[in-house]
Amino acid sequence: MPSREKASSSGFTLIEVLVALSLTVVVTFASYTGLSVAIEGTDQLQITTTRLSEVDRAFGMLTRDLRQVIDRPIRDEFGDVLPALVGGDYAEWNLSFTRAGWRNPVGISRSDLQRVNYYLRENNLYRESFFTLDRIDQELSRQDAILEGVSELRILFLESTRELTGNEKIEIDYTYWRENWVPLVDSSANHLPLPAAVEVTLVLDDIGELRRLYEMPIQ
Repeated sequence: MPSREKASSSGFTLIEVLVALSLTVVVTFASYTGLSVAIEGTDQLQITTTRLSEVDRAFGMLTRDLRQVIDRPIRDEFGDVLPALVGGDYAEWNLSFTRAGWRNPVGISRSDLQRVNYYLRENNLYRESFFTLDRIDQELSRQDAILEGVSELRILFLESTRELTGNEKIEIDYTYWRENWVPLVDSSANHLPLPAAVEVTLVLDDIGELRRLYEMPIQ
């Protein structure tokens, strides 16, 4: 009799086994949930990082172009004179200008000046660059979609930095800013000077509104 009691006391009861299994299931589920959340968080972080990198690349390209703006009108494929810089709703492109510093690593016989256009089409921000400054053929250009998911592109122009005012909250007074920078009807395109500053606003579907203020180079 004593030996039979000792044998029965050395094992686990059915209740103890069920409790152990229940705890194992709870721990496993908690571990899986935590791992799943961590993986989703990592994936979301990667998506966000990639998106911010795309935005930074697009603004970086625009910044490099605007830093090289030069006061040089051009002639289009119809022989008409286009100012050194034009933009806004009344212009053909949201922003179009002549820039210097066009790299020529292979030493091709060409100018270092280049005409560049920025415009919005089907929620994509495009950069168009021409292979010749004074154009002969409209097709001699390269068009690149540099940023997707752009719902709005707004550009403002300031004639003089003396009119650039704000307040202690770094809020800009837009009283003197223009929505269009184009020649007047009765004036020549050759006489349209460069603006003193340009503000570019992009409204992105996933991030919201982003603004960049650029002071034009002194000619």
